[in-house]
Amino acid sequence: GVITVTGTNGKTTTSHLLAAAARIAGWDPLANRSGSNLERGVVSSFIAAADAVGAIPRAAERLGVVELDEAVWPRLLPRLLPRVAVFLNLFRDQLDRYGEVDSIAEGWQRALASHVTPLTLVLNVDDPSVAALAEEIVQEPEPAFSVTNPPGSITLTVNVVIVTFGLLELASTVTSRFPLTVRPPL
Repeated sequence: GVITVTGTNGKTTTSHLLAAAARIAGWDPLANRSGSNLERGVVSSFIAAADAVGAIPRAAERLGVVELDEAVWPRLLPRLLPRVAVFLNLFRDQLDRYGEVDSIAEGWQRALASHVTPLTLVLNVDDPSVAALAEEIVQEPEPAFSVTNPPGSITLTVNVVIVTFGLLELASTVTSRFPLTVRPPL
């Protein structure tokens, strides 16, 4: 299976964390670790993992963790056929390349609307453009996450509570809230 991670900020960190979790769980993740998240970087990662005849050894036993540029994600969705798509955020830091963030969000919505294979979405509901994906596309509740900062703590709201990399099952029906106290380093 494949997990895609997209958004303006946090893609590399999130992808590295997912790949590390997969390794701890005994998987051999196939990831574009260099952070090259355009089409050529993704293709290069797959080529580097392939053997002399172009096959990826033990491909069925591997988990793809693919970081994708936010504008590339709609184009690669039908090629990668991920089982899980993580959407982090949309910010206006690349207006020179992509124009308004609304055009990126609309591209995500169009891609999801035309996608036919099962896909679990993990959405940052603190970002209005990402939260809108659930409101406009999804009929059933999807996994989401939100981080708020009351004084002295962080509350993480998680609708995804089961991540079993062996089966890659994600439960989207349970919501858990727990405070994490942040202490300054000693």
